[in-house]
Amino acid sequence: MANFIVRIFCYGVLLGIASRLGQFEWTANGLDTYAQLTALHDAGVIALVIAPLALALFGFGRLHGLCVFAGCFIAGAAITAPLAIARVAGAG
Repeated sequence: MANFIVRIFCYGVLLGIASRLGQFEWTANGLDTYAQLTALHDAGVIALVIAPLALALFGFGRLHGLCVFAGCFIAGAAITAPLAIARVAGAG
């Protein structure tokens, strides 16, 4: 049980920091003014809220390495997605 609490805390901190950095880039590039992108932004935030629980539930035993990779992958995607979207949308 203690390992689960440590895992969910660590994944929560990792993805929480990534969420805040992604949100900063989202507003810094002016993407919050595009109404068409609101659904995409909301889906990303919901995924970042749910992901720590899913990663902590399955992140033990043989799946530990895969879950750590998935957590880092999700964090990297959350940080870089606003930059890519701003480039495609022509904002920023």
